[in-house]
Amino acid sequence: MKILIADDSPFILSVLSEFFKSNGFEIETAENGIEAIQKAFNFHPDVVILDVMMPFMTGYQVARMLKSEKLTKEIPIVLLTSKSDAADKFWGHQVGADYYVVKDENIEILMEHLLKIVSSITPGDKKQFSKKDYSPLDIVAKVNELLDKKLYELTILNEIGKFVGDIADLDMIVEKVMSFLSKILEYSAILVIIKEENSVEIISNISREFSLDEYDKVKKEALTNLAKKFDRKTFLIKEKIYGEENLRRKDLNSYKEIIIEKIKTKGQNEGLIAFLSLKNKKFSTGEKSLLGAISNYTFLIIYSGILYQRVKDLSIRDSLTGLYNHGYIIKTLERTFKVADRYDEPLSIIMGDIDKFKSINDNLGHLSGDFVLEKTSSILLESVRDIDYVGRYGGEEFLIILPETPKKGAINVAERIRKKIENTGFNIVSPPLKITISFGVASLEDGMKTSTDLLKKADEALYKAKEKGRNRVES
Repeated sequence: MKILIADDSPFILSVLSEFFKSNGFEIETAENGIEAIQKAFNFHPDVVILDVMMPFMTGYQVARMLKSEKLTKEIPIVLLTSKSDAADKFWGHQVGADYYVVKDENIEILMEHLLKIVSSITPGDKKQFSKKDYSPLDIVAKVNELLDKKLYELTILNEIGKFVGDIADLDMIVEKVMSFLSKILEYSAILVIIKEENSVEIISNISREFSLDEYDKVKKEALTNLAKKFDRKTFLIKEKIYGEENLRRKDLNSYKEIIIEKIKTKGQNEGLIAFLSLKNKKFSTGEKSLLGAISNYTFLIIYSGILYQRVKDLSIRDSLTGLYNHGYIIKTLERTFKVADRYDEPLSIIMGDIDKFKSINDNLGHLSGDFVLEKTSSILLESVRDIDYVGRYGGEEFLIILPETPKKGAINVAERIRKKIENTGFNIVSPPLKITISFGVASLEDGMKTSTDLLKKADEALYKAKEKGRNRVES
């Protein structure tokens, strides 16, 4: 077994060399950092013992360079130093050192400690080695290159970290992170996937024209990579696509290469980021290295935005349906009413009530009732615009706020939703259960003076729909 010992102290070099030779090891020595690197490539050691403080280059710099080179990165490195501060130990491991040994006043204890470490190391495969002659200038240039690279990566991470201030706005934080990444990386799409116990959340950014078929294929591959036994029936998938307008329903060669970086917490796969290159260009070596450096931080920033949004939603969302809760939808109506009234804009609301809902709970149980509420809520959300608001007004009652919408338009929306629910099968029994819903529509054009008046008018219209036989829209 071959050991390279680098130390600027002739005494330490002499003592350690004789000690290891007497224990059957082949020894080579170096008196400074540059010489240590040169001999590492020509002596092919199984272990390198480095003093931290050496002329020309520190042990930290030597360790970083050896760990960056393909021929030497697997060689175990022992950093030998008089520095015992926690920060020094941390930095030693950051640059790639495998062991950090503090020099002891008792040289015999030190030697026994080093012997124990070296004896526990299994020599690596030497077939990969070939001589590599580095001149002192080459070595200094290489170290400077590594330092520049590290500084570049830290600068990028610092810039991404600045977006934490926008964590309260998920859309804003995703937009800023992706916009920044587009300045330092050429990509066609990025997928961030977060896997939790029974759900998967997907945040995608499509920056170029992209085939919808290829997107679905990439998404499936990423999900399989994340969970080998992924089952759509088990996992609830939530997906938000930024740049969705770039997805095309046609066959395209959308990307040349995909790089998937897994994000691990406590040994388990918590998520991943998939980076897709341009359609005619793979990622460069520098870009691939950068992806490894920024993936964790990018993932955590976006995930933090999602978690913040969830905490925020707890105060304004109904826990069962995900719709706005009663308090929030009423406050939203008050605010929206004031704006519409002040600027003389149209405003309508729809109040809905599931017909004969009590019989579903009584005959099929409350779990079935909950399923009907969830499914109905999903249909309501799918049927309105981004500027509209949907809330759970009461048990099986819903309130939809339609800004900039006259009464006729609101009636059309309510009728469309009514038909959709009527034609939907609820798979809680066989054959699927069919339900209906009644709606009452009211509008600011009816001469309402307050949001309470508007609510009262919609409630009266809903009562009229029930009186006339249910499954209808009244105004």
